[in-house]
Amino acid sequence: VHTERQMTVLFVTHQPEDARRIGQDMVFLDNHTVAATGTAANFFDASGPDGFRRYVGMDPAKGRRA
Repeated sequence: VHTERQMTVLFVTHQPEDARRIGQDMVFLDNHTVAATGTAANFFDASGPDGFRRYVGMDPAKGRRA
C-alpha cells in the first residue's frame, strides 16, 4: 500500500522483529503511555530507549541481548 499509493501505513505489533523488518519510524507504548519515538534502526541499537530494550530482552546498560 505504501509503495503503490504513497500512503502512510500504521502497523501495530507486539513482535519486535516485525517492527524492525517493516517499520521506518516507531512509537513505543509502555503502560498505555507513549514512552519513546524514533526510527526503527535507533530502537534496536545501543542508544534505544531503556523500556524498549527491556521489552526485547536487551540489557539496558549494555545495549545488547541479556
